[in-house]
Amino acid sequence: MPMDILGQAIGYVAMGIGFFALTLKEDLWLRKVALLATCLMIPHYFLIGSPSSALVVALIALRIWCSYRHKNDYIYYGFLALSCLQMIGMAWYEVAWFDYFPALACLFSTYIYFRLEGIAMRVAFIVACVFWVVGCWAMESYPGLISNAVGIVLHAITIARILRERSKMMKIVR
Repeated sequence: MPMDILGQAIGYVAMGIGFFALTLKEDLWLRKVALLATCLMIPHYFLIGSPSSALVVALIALRIWCSYRHKNDYIYYGFLALSCLQMIGMAWYEVAWFDYFPALACLFSTYIYFRLEGIAMRVAFIVACVFWVVGCWAMESYPGLISNAVGIVLHAITIARILRERSKMMKIVR
């Protein structure tokens, strides 16, 4: 089996797990299941020939893990610094223009994971997904493209579900 096909297959498995994660209303479970999906995307990007995206995703996986275990300013600023260093390294090695979109999504997602919760977190994830859609489209990561496009829709649906539950709770309280 050629590496590209194996990479795409791993990506589709990660995509399925990621879809499940996006439907979760509990923030902690969203992060844990997203971590699993993210870890599976590392070999996906490496096998389709985008090692810089694989490194971005590895940093994202580490950041997701740290954000739900050790949510403090030192770790937050450390990941911001790592994301910036990663982008400087990408410029140094003159990676393709589309490799910067996942790196920008990583930088933005650092803020999301450490500073946002609930609806605000999901709205911000929609913005990060747009960066990923552009990058995945250009690097021909079909699972990445599909999962982030669907992720935009699933985050919007989850936001609606949370708002509907809040509305029901407000009616009960009244």
